[in-house]
Amino acid sequence: TVATGVTIINDLRFVTGASGGSIEGCKIYNLRIGNAVNQTFNGFTVKRCSIGNFWLGSDNVSTFESIVLTDNVFTDYVNIKDGYPNILISRNIFAYMGSSNVFYCQGLLLKNNIIYSYYPIILSDFIGCVLENNIIIGVSGSSFNNIGIGSYNCQYIKNLFIPNVSSWGSNTNTNNIVNQTAANTFVNAPGTTFSYSHNYHLLPTSPGKNYGTDGTDVGIYGTATPYKDGAVPFNPHIMTKNISSDLTPAGILNVSVTVSAQDN
Repeated sequence: TVATGVTIINDLRFVTGASGGSIEGCKIYNLRIGNAVNQTFNGFTVKRCSIGNFWLGSDNVSTFESIVLTDNVFTDYVNIKDGYPNILISRNIFAYMGSSNVFYCQGLLLKNNIIYSYYPIILSDFIGCVLENNIIIGVSGSSFNNIGIGSYNCQYIKNLFIPNVSSWGSNTNTNNIVNQTAANTFVNAPGTTFSYSHNYHLLPTSPGKNYGTDGTDVGIYGTATPYKDGAVPFNPHIMTKNISSDLTPAGILNVSVTVSAQDN
């Protein structure tokens, strides 16, 4: 926050033994979870962080179960090794998914994310994944010329695409909304780049309003526990603080601190 500054970590790596752990409310330039050979993870959560480069796993003999990535902003490279079950990716913003910034994924569940896609083939190396209630924004062209380039046997369910999809390949198209614009989707998110100043709530007139598989909005403000504005961590935090530089005539130092708490 403005009052307390930002917790910034340049490089952070979690390895076997970190099962059941979590990290929340940090800005991390490089985050690796089990990015080494023969790793074992049974439960780990990354929540409400700003993450640059991200790696999960690196081989096919490691075991990853119950990994949750939620309410984060990913600003650069994302690499999730294929073949790991029970990984939930929910209510995240992927601010730049370019030609070298791709998922390598198999069997993932991606729900209620916002994905800025810089190339039509950015949803590549998706095999057998389920993508539902996401908003996927095509940045570099007028349409995704073929969602099936590199994306195989995935289920696309009730996603909203900006602007369009021309071919689905081997993937399943179930009630997706296509050919939308940012202007008719978001309250205030102009252009095709991410900004914390944008308002990603859906307009009341957006076809994605209450359209998700659970009856809530598509995008990050859907689900029973929508995205927290500002990605504020769950613990009480200092919002503002003002400490006078002078004592009063009575020798009192005036201090004003505003603290906010929340349920989740």
